[in-house]
Amino acid sequence: QTTIGDGDLGLSIFKGNDRAPSVNAANVFWEVEGGPPSLESLLGYRETLVRGLDFVTFFGNFTVRSELALFKSKTPILNLHIIKSPLSLYEFQQDISYSQYVIQIEYTTNSDIILSGQLIGNSVQNENYEWYHVTSSELVDFPYPEFQPGMGNPIAMFSELALLLNSTGVLMDDRLELKGNMMINLDEKGNMFSGSIGYSPWINWKLESTITKFIGDKDDLENTFTIMEDFSNITFNIIYNF
Repeated sequence: QTTIGDGDLGLSIFKGNDRAPSVNAANVFWEVEGGPPSLESLLGYRETLVRGLDFVTFFGNFTVRSELALFKSKTPILNLHIIKSPLSLYEFQQDISYSQYVIQIEYTTNSDIILSGQLIGNSVQNENYEWYHVTSSELVDFPYPEFQPGMGNPIAMFSELALLLNSTGVLMDDRLELKGNMMINLDEKGNMFSGSIGYSPWINWKLESTITKFIGDKDDLENTFTIMEDFSNITFNIIYNF
């Protein structure tokens, strides 16, 4: 990490396992001879190498941040006992290169209300998939599950390009906290809205209510935001800190 003018520039390298699981094998059955196979997916964690670059700078009440990460993700070879492995077991190998970026502009008003906007994007540069039988190592032509990033910004898992708007304000001598969020999917139809209000009537106590609403595309049942509509919710919390 180093300082350049009024900004900070950072470089990072990380190697580890994905935070989110993905398909790495499946038990495959044919219910009807000559018909399509039925896959019983087994989950595991890919190994991923991450190279990151980030920069932050300040202009008066504005803060500008940008991040770029390059990912190289690969499924590890399963450590199996060939003799004891079931004949129905097939291994799924993934070798994928993808990238994610975030550009954020944040503004703090004179009344300490924070307004921010983020442009979040991701793209896949290279995809290689192989299904093969664990015992015979024979390559087979099974359908590939849709790739989902196992690392990086969680928002990037929803959309290839999205705009995230946030606002946070604290009023009444820090007793009342208001938050609002909106996510606009720029890749396909879909939006997410979230708002919360928190009130502290006494020291260490806080009453909080949050509403989250996903809106997808009623004509596209495979749309990520359409699927997430079932996760729209309203919550009420009573919080005590000690």
